[in-house]
Amino acid sequence: MRRTGTLALVGLALLVGAIIWSSFNTPRVECEVCITYDGRTNCASAAGPSEDEAIRAATDVACALLASGRAGSMACGRSTPTRVSCP
Repeated sequence: MRRTGTLALVGLALLVGAIIWSSFNTPRVECEVCITYDGRTNCASAAGPSEDEAIRAATDVACALLASGRAGSMACGRSTPTRVSCP
């Protein structure tokens, strides 16, 4: 019984260590995107493993406050950003 508990604890520690290591080891790109939709403008920042994914995530965040409903969110997400900044 004692050996099983020790093995479970070691396994859990290895899993937590792997998760922490992978989160620090992933290259991250942060972008700010401004979207104008339905006469309103909103800017948002997001990070991702690539510039394209960071822009997509920031667009989704910006559109969350501009559009309502599924159709509006999809239409906003297809809008061309008025400004993109990825330093």
